[in-house]
Amino acid sequence: MEGEGPEVRFLNIEYFFRLLYDARPGGGLFPAFDVNSFGSWAIHAWGVLGAVSFLFSLGALAILLYSTIRMYQHKQTAHHMFGTVDPVEAEEKKDRSRWAHIQTLIESAQARDWREAIMEADIMLEDMLVERGYEGETTAERLKKVDGNRFKTLPEAWEAHKVRNAVAHEGISYPLTDQHAYRTIKRYEAVFKEFGEI
Repeated sequence: MEGEGPEVRFLNIEYFFRLLYDARPGGGLFPAFDVNSFGSWAIHAWGVLGAVSFLFSLGALAILLYSTIRMYQHKQTAHHMFGTVDPVEAEEKKDRSRWAHIQTLIESAQARDWREAIMEADIMLEDMLVERGYEGETTAERLKKVDGNRFKTLPEAWEAHKVRNAVAHEGISYPLTDQHAYRTIKRYEAVFKEFGEI
């Protein structure tokens, strides 16, 4: 009819009630039930129930399969992120170039190289403390939070760090001999060896 808008389509509740009506015995989906035709009615009902059960089982199997795959993927990711590292593999992957550089500096004949070696070793100490979860703004603050029972070389760490502070704050006016510099690096070395850093 002219002037009318497009036909409005909406959910037809009557249609669903009709399906339910047809689903009753004798309504279309199931044959009429009576005592004489019980066998054929039961076979038909069993066939419909079997088909519905099969579809339901197929859906459940698909969900189970998907969940199993996702769980396996999640476990693989979690193992990769949080799994225990093989000690031999960790030892092979450890970067030893920093400590090698520090050793090269301390073996130099130049006092500026000894100072740089001490500064570099202290940065390495700070990184080690951060990796182990010790909090603080400075290396000294982190060292104060260390449990001496779990950090046997804590006195060596403190002595070495004090020398680093003197070198950093006093500069070339701090009297640093080759023996003093070497002893300081040996203290850092004892700490790093305790924790497997070198």
